[in-house]
Amino acid sequence: MFIVSTATKRKRRSGLYLGLSIIVILSITAISILYYLGTLSQRVDRELTKGLDHYQEGSRLISSSIARMGSVGKETDSAKRSSIKEDLKRDLSVAEKELAKALNNFKKMEKLSYFNWEKETSELMKASTEETAKAAVEIYALIDKTDDIAALLTLVSDGASKFQQATNESNKLVLMSNAGRHEEVKKEANTVASLFNESKNMINKANLIDEKAELTEFLEQVKTGEILVANLIKMADDVGEERFEDYQKRRKESNALIDQLTKTAESAMIINPVSWIDSELEESIKGLRGFAKNAEEFHKKALDLWSDKT
Repeated sequence: MFIVSTATKRKRRSGLYLGLSIIVILSITAISILYYLGTLSQRVDRELTKGLDHYQEGSRLISSSIARMGSVGKETDSAKRSSIKEDLKRDLSVAEKELAKALNNFKKMEKLSYFNWEKETSELMKASTEETAKAAVEIYALIDKTDDIAALLTLVSDGASKFQQATNESNKLVLMSNAGRHEEVKKEANTVASLFNESKNMINKANLIDEKAELTEFLEQVKTGEILVANLIKMADDVGEERFEDYQKRRKESNALIDQLTKTAESAMIINPVSWIDSELEESIKGLRGFAKNAEEFHKKALDLWSDKT
C-alpha cells in the first residue's frame, strides 16, 4: 500500500486548479473575442444600412435631375427656365449632402471592418457614391449652360425660319426667271437676299455661342442661297445683254442650287429645331448617364457581395 504524501496531493490539486484557470481564461477570452466580433459586425452592418439610406436618397435626386435636364435647356421662357434651374439646384444641394453622409458612413464601415469582404463592400459603395457625386458636379455645369442652350435654340429656330422663308421666295424667283419675268426677278431679289443674310447673321451668332453645335454646314447652305440670288440677277442681265450662252449655263446652275436648298429646307434641323437641340442636349446628358451607370454597377457588386456573405 502506497501512502500519498500531503505535498503530492497539494501539487495535484494546484495543477488541476491551474488547468481549470487556464480553461476559464481561454473561455472568457474566446467569448470576449466572439462578443467583440459580433459587436463589430453589428456596427459594420449599422454603418452600411445608414449609408445605403443616404445613398439611395442622393441617387434618387440625381436621377430625377438628369431626367429633367432635357427640358430645362429647351425652355425659352427665361422666367420659367430660371425657376426650373433653382429647383434643380436645391435638389442637387440636398443630393450632395446625402451623398456626403453616405460616404462618411462607408468610410466608418471600412475602418470597422474585420473581414476582407466587408472592406471590399465598403470600397465598392464608396466608389459608387463618388461616381454619383461626379454626376452632380456635371449637372451643375450643364445647368450653367442652359441659358446658352436656350439662346442657341432661339437663334437656330429663327435662323431656320428665315432660311425656309428665303428658300420659298427663291423658288418663286426661279419660276419667274424661267417664265422670262426677269425685271420682276431683279426687283424681288434684294428682299430674298436680305432674308438669307438675316438667317446667316442668326446662325453666326449661334455658332459663337457653341462652336461644337455643327452649324457650319447650315451656313454653307445659306451661302448657297446667296449664290442663287446673285445668279438669278446675272441671268436677268444676260438676257438684257443677249449673253444667251451664259444665261443657259447659269439657268442650269440655278436649277441645281434651288434643288439643293429645297432639300436642306426639308431637313429636321430646319423643320423642327427642337428635335435638333434634343440631339445636342443628348450628347451632354449621355455623359451624366455614364456616371449613373458606373455608380449602379459598383452598387450592385457591393450588394451582391454583402448578400453572399451574410
